[in-house]
This record gives sequence, structure tokens and C-alpha cells, in this order.
Amino acid sequence: MSTRIKKASLLLSAALAAVLLCGCFAGGAGGSDESGAAHASSSESVASGTSAGEAELPEENNYLKDTSFEKGFRVYKTTEGVGDFHALPLETSLSNVQPDWTLAQWASKYDIIGAQRTAAFGEVSFVCGETSPPAKRVDVNTRAGNISLELNAETEYERDRLNGEQWPQLFIGQDWAGEELLRIADMQSLVLRMDYEVTKIEDKSYSEPNPGLHCAQFVWYVTLQNRNADSADFGKYVWFGLNLFDNRMAGSVSDGFAAQDGGKEQNTGAFIYQPSSAVWSDDGRVPSAGAEKEVRFDIVEEARTAYELAVERNFLGSTRFEDLYIGSTNLGFEVTGTYNIAAKIGNLGIVWREKAQTLPPQNKQ
Repeated sequence: MSTRIKKASLLLSAALAAVLLCGCFAGGAGGSDESGAAHASSSESVASGTSAGEAELPEENNYLKDTSFEKGFRVYKTTEGVGDFHALPLETSLSNVQPDWTLAQWASKYDIIGAQRTAAFGEVSFVCGETSPPAKRVDVNTRAGNISLELNAETEYERDRLNGEQWPQLFIGQDWAGEELLRIADMQSLVLRMDYEVTKIEDKSYSEPNPGLHCAQFVWYVTLQNRNADSADFGKYVWFGLNLFDNRMAGSVSDGFAAQDGGKEQNTGAFIYQPSSAVWSDDGRVPSAGAEKEVRFDIVEEARTAYELAVERNFLGSTRFEDLYIGSTNLGFEVTGTYNIAAKIGNLGIVWREKAQTLPPQNKQ
């Protein structure tokens, strides 16, 4: 993997933060809220793709590796943007195995490396922080291929967060390179698949939350990335994401989102695109806590819409649609306010079906 792509891969994991923020909250078209995240109003909705109910699941070609999480995680340090990581194997016998999954814990006071670990019958738990509740928790069931994430921001904030300050995050992710890369233009379908439930959302704010600044989100992003090494835009990308939960709009239809990453010092400056929940959710709404949700969303059509909008706004001036591949994925929590949040996740997949006729190969890296 080239140095440029390695750097981009780190940023994709590190700077997911400003991408998500509180940007789907209602506001003026193309404007910014106090967090610095721009957002699209309902009158400028970017949602126009295939609905969740129309996405036919293809045969099982899952782009994600180790969906049972047996190899554990490569855990990034808590300082945002620092690429050093430690292995976090689920079993000591796998200590020399390279994990496929990363785990990011940016802007946290508590490092999950060295966390209390318990294991029995394929179920492994890591509990971090000598606090009540714990600062964060990761529970993995390798037999079922399920994972639960918990981030309790009341342990991170001594007061409510101010505009421009960092916020704690907890993400798992993967990235791809070389021959394993999937070119979006070659896909007949490319389905984001997940079963999930937000099992806890608690408001622990010290004062009345500012909805333009304080929120708790559960999100899933993939990068639409130029991986054609012969292109002048090699390495550039678009964040393409689903806002799976937001405490401010639970039970409601979320607006679409299209803006540049920003909001704090650590950001990528890349273009961000979120379709409305009306596009990917089976009932058109962001679920409430305690509701079980299935996502089966074919992103091919919306990926092209995201690309065209990015070109229109001068983010990918030298990129053709056929230069775009799925470069990485991240899913987890952004907690910009004093909230505690937890979710359980299963049946994860990025499931693809290739067209009968594909484009000529590129120098993909």
C-alpha cells in the first residue's frame, strides 16, 4: 500500500468525527450548525436512491473479513490522528494473528488496551475505566458473529462540551487495498447489511443540551475512494454514510446531508454524503432506542449521486466514476454531548454482486 493511501486510511479512521457530528439536524441549506458540520435542509434533500425494501440481497459475497471477530482488533491510541495501534486479540493463542478489524477510541480519557477482560464459550468482553458506569465496553460473541458497543460520555466530560472541542468516539472498521478492492462501477448491487438495536440512550447533560452542538449518533460509513494509481486524484474520497441513530431525531425521518468535513482541528476536508433515512430505512425513519432494525441498502445508485454532487462542488475534479472503489468502512458512535449510548450489532455485511460485463482493469492500489 502506498504511503499516500496509508495516510488516507488513517485519516479515514481518525477523522470520521467531524463527518457525522450533528449535521442532520434541521437547518438552512448548505449551512453549518455550531458544531461546524454543514447540513442539507429538507428542501435540498439529497435522498433519491433505492429504498431498503427494494434492495434485493445478492449471493453471499461479503466484502467484510472476519465477520465473527475471531481475530480481534487493531486498537488505535486515544489521541485522535495518531496512527499507532496495539493488537487486542480475543484469545491469547491468536496473539500473533493480524486482525482485520480496527477499533478507534479517539479523544477518550480511557484506553481500552489493558481493560478488564472476561471470556467464556466464545463470548469475550472488554470493560474499560474504573468508573460506574464504565467509560466504554466491547462485547463480542464469535459464535453468533455479534458485537455490542457501549460509550458512556458522562465519564469523559466534566462539563458539557463547548463548540470546537473534541468529543469521544468508539468505532470498528476495515480497509482494503490492491486486488481485493471493489470497483463501484462494476457492481450490479452493493448492499450494506446490518441488524442492530440501540439498547441504551441516557441524557447525562449538566445543563440543557444545545441540539446544534450536543448529540449522540450511531453511524455507518464507507469511503468512495479513487484508487486508480494513474489518476491525478488518486487517494481522494467521499464519505458515504448512514445515520443509523440520532437521539434528536429518533422515530423521525432524517434529512439528507451533503457538506465538507469540518467542525474541529482534526478533520479530513473531504466531501460527506448521507442519504435521508427515507432512502435506506424500511419504514423511512431513524429508529428509537429499543427498536430492532434491519438494514438492507443497495448503495450503487446513491453512490453515483454522491459522486456527481461531489464533482459539482469541486471535490473530485479529476475523478471519473469508474475510478471509485470501496476503500474503507467505519461504524460506531460519535458523542458530542453528555450522553451514554450502547448498541448491539449482528449480521454485518457489505454484500456485492458483479455485473456480467465489467470495465477494463485499472492500476488499483
